[in-house]
Amino acid sequence: MLYAVFGLFIVVGVLLTVGEVLRIRRCSEPAKARIVGVERSGDLAKYGLSKAKYYPKVEFSVQGKTIRAIADIDSVFIGAFQEGMDLDVRYNPADPEEFILRRGFFPKRLIGSVLLIVVGILGIVL
Repeated sequence: MLYAVFGLFIVVGVLLTVGEVLRIRRCSEPAKARIVGVERSGDLAKYGLSKAKYYPKVEFSVQGKTIRAIADIDSVFIGAFQEGMDLDVRYNPADPEEFILRRGFFPKRLIGSVLLIVVGILGIVL
């Protein structure tokens, strides 16, 4: 039974990793983006975490159309993202609202999915 649970970790981790790698590959077109705001999440202090998380709201242009969206990165530090800060993004030409930041930010989803695989393998081996 325990092997099945760890096996499930591996399967889910592989599926999530493949999905994230495909998302990264879909986002092939470069663009310059600018942080136009910072979104604040709810209060997490009751869980022993920082009081809030901050997400940059970015804006960039694709063929004359302005895309404004919240990036899928966050920080617990209020000053991590400053309005007016320029960022490099790569967007999906078929769906420009799907984008990734190019440098300096590693996708959390990829870290989590690889961690599931590692935990699953360690659980089976040990």
